Amino acid sequence: MKVSSYNYREMSNPHDKIMIDCTDLDAARKAILIIGEGKYGITGDNGLPLFIFGGHEAWAKETFDMEFEKWFESVDLKRVSKALESMHVVGDRSSMSDPVGYAHKLANKIRKEEGG
Repeated sequence: MKVSSYNYREMSNPHDKIMIDCTDLDAARKAILIIGEGKYGITGDNGLPLFIFGGHEAWAKETFDMEFEKWFESVDLKRVSKALESMHVVGDRSSMSDPVGYAHKLANKIRKEEGG
C-alpha cells in the first residue's frame, strides 16, 4: 500500500470545498493569508483562524511567540508556492470567485521571480 506524504486539509471559506497540502503548515498558512487576506482559514487543530475582524497579531504571539509580520516574513516564498500549487477544488466549483485559479497563477509568478 502506497502511503501519501501529503497532509491535505480544507480551506475554510463560504463556498466551495477547497483543499491545500498542509505538510508544510506555515507555508500553507501564509498561502491562505495571501489568497484570502484574512477571509479564509484552514480547518482543524493548529490550522488558521479567520481574521476578518483582525486578531492576527494576537494569534501570531500565541502561536509563535513573535509579531505577525516577523513570522509572515520568515516563511520562504518558494515553500508558499508549493502550497499554492497544491490547492484544488473537491467537486464542482459553485462560486464566481476562483481562489484556486488565483493560487496557481500566483505560484507560477513566485516560481518565475524566485528562480525555481
